[in-house]
Amino acid sequence: MPDKVLSHLDDMFPDGFDGAAGADTAVANGGHLESALERLIDQLDPDEADMRDKMRRLERVIEHGGDLVAAARANESSMAPDSAPVTLMTLLDQAVFEPDEMPLSQPARRMALRAIWPDLEETAQRLVTASRNRLPHQITLGIADWKCSVPTDPRQTVQPRRLVKELAAHVERRTQVQSDAVVRRWPRVIAASAIGVFTLALVVPFVEGPARWFFAMLTIALFAGAIWEFGSVPFRKRLVRDHGDRLRHEAVTTMDKALREYECLLEDWRDAAEQLDLLTRWGESHERA
Repeated sequence: MPDKVLSHLDDMFPDGFDGAAGADTAVANGGHLESALERLIDQLDPDEADMRDKMRRLERVIEHGGDLVAAARANESSMAPDSAPVTLMTLLDQAVFEPDEMPLSQPARRMALRAIWPDLEETAQRLVTASRNRLPHQITLGIADWKCSVPTDPRQTVQPRRLVKELAAHVERRTQVQSDAVVRRWPRVIAASAIGVFTLALVVPFVEGPARWFFAMLTIALFAGAIWEFGSVPFRKRLVRDHGDRLRHEAVTTMDKALREYECLLEDWRDAAEQLDLLTRWGESHERA
């Protein structure tokens, strides 16, 4: 983004695009320009590098009396790990943005900057335009089955408190619906009671030994289940309410955090996009010259 490029250029060239008059004089007199050009000339184009490699392989074949295997081994061992050809534009980019890779003087770096500036400015404009085109008009936030859309246009205002209240009200309504759904399930009460009475009256008295104890425990369990089903409604409603309160608290906290991140993200994006104008003005002195 233009903000990072501009920050880097300010650090690299604190005197601006054209720098101080002394620096320009040194470049004009050829003091630094000559050394910079010599470094650029020493870098081979891909075609030249390929031709040089072919000549080296042929020399190795001649040295080893036509032994292609030995010549190939000798050629590989003599190749430096950093011998890959570097294009001119890559070299200029490194001079500006990778100073550790290119030990050049400040005037030489400024000369490289002047060479790549049109492409640099065009690329920054293209990136900002593409970013603006891809930015959606609205961003949808969804929490706990509730959704809302917030605009990305700075001219449209967003009311975070209203959205948080709407989310809390939605969770509260859903919790109330779930709480109202907790009722006594009369079929279970009736069925458990009927089976319990049947086993108590017609089964338990007529069996002996372990079977009697089994049906007796079964009868107690049936009556206990019927009593629980009949009297546990307030307790189960309370569990639903407590779960709903925790969910509402978590949803509100998450929504509040999401809205803050949304505002910070858009603010950072707008600030970065607005740096394009500063980047353009940073190089206006060169364009007028």
